[in-house]
Amino acid sequence: MTPIEKAKWLAEFYGAIAEGKTAQVIYKDSWQDRPTDSTSGPTLSSSPNHWRIKPEPRRKWETSSTETYNPLVATEWRKQGLTVTEWVEVV
Repeated sequence: MTPIEKAKWLAEFYGAIAEGKTAQVIYKDSWQDRPTDSTSGPTLSSSPNHWRIKPEPRRKWETSSTETYNPLVATEWRKQGLTVTEWVEVV
């Protein structure tokens, strides 16, 4: 990764932090939440493979025969009187 590419990665990373997302670092094969203050967080010398923004859990809605990831579709199904089950991914 070139210095310019790494700077772009850091800008996107800290942009996500500014939006309230959670930073994670890999530790012993598992992702751990980390504070990003002046003493911790990735820098130009950090490996992007060791840092990530915590993924948002996906939501899925389904009826007896169909599924969707679009909440607007699920709302329409409910308006039609269908039974809708909501699933939330555990991350």
